[in-house]
Amino acid sequence: MKTYLSYISLAFCFYHASAAEAVNVFANDTVVSGKTLDEVVVTGKEVNVTADKMIINVNEKIKKYSHDGYSALQLLTIPGLDVDPIDELVSSHGSGTLLCINGRQASKDEIKTLNPKDIKRIEFYQQFHPEFPMATGGVIDFIMRVRDHGGMIFGQANENLNRWSGNDMVDWKFFHKKSELGIQVSGNYNHYTPSRGKESLTQMTFADGMVEKSVVTEPSSTHSNGIKGQVSYIYRLKDGTLKLAASLRDAHRATRRNMKQQYTDITTDETAATDYTHVDNLSPAFQIQYNQKFKNKATLKVGLSGDYTSTDNDRDYRFVENYISQASEKYIQLHPSFLATYPVTKNNTSFLGMNYFYDKSNTDYWENDNYSLSELMNGQLHIVMGNNFRLIPNKFRFTLQLEERIMTVDDGAKRTTRCFFTPSLFYHVTLPHGNSFDGMVGMGAYTPQIKYYTTTEKRIDEYQVIVGNPDQKIDYSFDTQLTYVSNHKWGMVDVFAMYERNKRPIYDNVTCDDTRKVYVHSVLNGGAYDRFLINSSVQLNLIPKKLKWIGAVEYAYSRGHFATTDDCSSLYPITELTYIDKGLTANAKVVAGRSVLYPNGYREKRPVSVRLNVGYSINNWFFNLYALNPFMKTPLKKTFTQAGYSESTSEYSPRVSYNMFALRVSYRFTYGKKHKFENVNIGDANRSSIIDASGR
Repeated sequence: MKTYLSYISLAFCFYHASAAEAVNVFANDTVVSGKTLDEVVVTGKEVNVTADKMIINVNEKIKKYSHDGYSALQLLTIPGLDVDPIDELVSSHGSGTLLCINGRQASKDEIKTLNPKDIKRIEFYQQFHPEFPMATGGVIDFIMRVRDHGGMIFGQANENLNRWSGNDMVDWKFFHKKSELGIQVSGNYNHYTPSRGKESLTQMTFADGMVEKSVVTEPSSTHSNGIKGQVSYIYRLKDGTLKLAASLRDAHRATRRNMKQQYTDITTDETAATDYTHVDNLSPAFQIQYNQKFKNKATLKVGLSGDYTSTDNDRDYRFVENYISQASEKYIQLHPSFLATYPVTKNNTSFLGMNYFYDKSNTDYWENDNYSLSELMNGQLHIVMGNNFRLIPNKFRFTLQLEERIMTVDDGAKRTTRCFFTPSLFYHVTLPHGNSFDGMVGMGAYTPQIKYYTTTEKRIDEYQVIVGNPDQKIDYSFDTQLTYVSNHKWGMVDVFAMYERNKRPIYDNVTCDDTRKVYVHSVLNGGAYDRFLINSSVQLNLIPKKLKWIGAVEYAYSRGHFATTDDCSSLYPITELTYIDKGLTANAKVVAGRSVLYPNGYREKRPVSVRLNVGYSINNWFFNLYALNPFMKTPLKKTFTQAGYSESTSEYSPRVSYNMFALRVSYRFTYGKKHKFENVNIGDANRSSIIDASGR
C-alpha cells in the first residue's frame, strides 16, 4: 500500500462585509429585484413562499439534533427536494441543486462543517437565482450567523460497518475581530473485495459471423487512499472583501478485476482474465475573490479560481492477448468571473455577468510501446445580462435574461469556435391562501465533455477499442418548467412539470471495422432527445415538529433519436417519513423501481431503493447509522443495442449500493463569546479528460 504524506497549503484572505452580505464572486445580498435582503421576520410558519424564493425557518429541534447542512435539509423534509446524506447529494426534482452559504457557492466539505445552530434561515430558489443563472436545479442558500471571536473545532468519522472503507475530516476555525484562520485536513480510504461484480453478455456481428463475449466478474479488490489539506485566512475590509485560499490533494486507486471470460470463436481452456488499473492524482487548487458593495446597493464581484491535476493511469489487461497501456496527463483549469448589479429603480434592477472557463489537457499515451499525444483545449465565455421587473410587488415578477455563449475547442490540429444566443424568461405569481406558481422557458447549448474530443484510440479487449470524436456538433437545447406550491400549516402540496429537448446531444456510437475485426466505440451527435416529467407530492405534518410524511407519484417519459429511435416511460411512487424528538432522529425513504433512457442511448433498469437513517445526539456528539437497501440484492441492469452490436449487463455491488451499513460520528466544539462565522470555499479538484477504456 502506498504511504501518503499530508499536504497542507497556506493562503491569505482579507474580508469585510455585513452579516447578510454574500461572499461568492457571483453572490451579493442584493436580490435582482433591487430590494436588499433584510432580516426576515420569523412567523409561525416553517415555510413561507415569497415573490422570488421559499424561506424556511429552521426550528430549534432541527438545529439542535442535526450535525451538518445535509442532515438539516433531510430533517426538513421538503417536497421535491431529495437529500442523500450518505453520499452528500442534494437534488430538486431530479436536477442537481447548488448549495450556498450566505449567497456564495459552497463545497461539500463546507456544508459538512456547517454548524446548524448558526442557521438563521434557509432560502430555496426553486426556479431561478439571479446570481447563479446556470443553476438549473435550483439554489439552496444557508443564511448563517457570522462569528468574530473564539473558534470552532469539528471532527467527523464515516466508517462502513461491513466493508473496510470510510472518510474522515478535522476542521478548525479561529475568529478574531476582522480576521479568520481556517485549517482542514481530510482523508478517505477503500480496501474492499466484493463477492460479486459486473456480469455481461456482448454480441458482435462481423462479416465472417457473430462473436459472443460473456463475462462474470469474480471477487476483485479495490485499494484507494486520498488526503487533502487546506488552510485559509480572511480579513474584513470596510466596504468589500479580498480573499485568497489554496489546497492540495493527493489520491491513489488500484483496481484488479478478476473475470471468467469467454468468446465463442476463441478456443481455449483458460477462461481467466485480469484487468488491473492503477491511477495516481495530485491536485493543487487556488481561489481569489474580491467583492465590493456600494451605497446605492449596487454590487461588484470579481474572482479567479483554478486548479492543476497531474494524473498517471496505468492499465494491464491479460487474456488471450495482453494489452499494457500508460497515460500521463497534465490538466489545467482557470475560471475568471465578473458580476455587477445596479438598482435602476425600486422595482427594476439590471445585472451583467461574465464567466470564462478554460480547460486544457495534454496526455502522453503508450499502448504496447505505441505512442500517441493528445492535446485538447476547451474555452467557454458566458456573457449574461438581464433585468428583473416587479410589475406587482409581492404578487408578480419576471426576469428577462439574455446570454451569449462563445465556445472554442482546439485539438491541436483544428480550432473551432461557435456562438450561441440563449435567452430565458423566469416568472413568479403569488396567489392567495399560500398558493404560488413559478415557471421558466429558455434556451441553452449542450456542451460535450472535453474527453470526448480526444483522437487517441484505446484498447478495451480483443474485439473492442474506444476513441473520441474531434468533430462534435454543439447545438441548442430547450427547457420549460412549471411549479405549483400550496403551503399550509398542515403541510404542503407541490406539483412540478418539465419538458426538455436537446437538439443534437452526443450518444455512444458503435461501428464495425472488419479489416481489423474490431468494434469501435465513439460518440456522435444524435437527432433529438426529449424528456417529459411530472411529479405530484404531498407533505403532511402528522405531529407538528415531530413527525412528517411525504407521498409522491412521478411519471417520466423520454424519447431519443440515436442510430435508431427509442423511447421509455415509467410511473412510480415515492414515500418518505421523518421523526425528530428528544435527541432521536429517524428518516426512511422508499423509491420504486423504474426504467430510464439516457441521452447517450443506454437504457437502465433501476431497482427499488430503500434508504434508512437513525441518529442520536447528546451534548456535542452526533451518532448516525445509515443503511441502503438493507438485506437486499438489487443489481442495476443496463442494455445497449445498435446495428450488429448489443450489450446487456447486471452490475452487482454488494455492501456498496445494496446491503450497505455505515456509521457516522461527528463532534463539534465552539469556544469564545460573540461568535461570528464565515467560510472559504475551494472546490475539489480532480479532473481528467482521459477516456477510461477499463470501465466498460
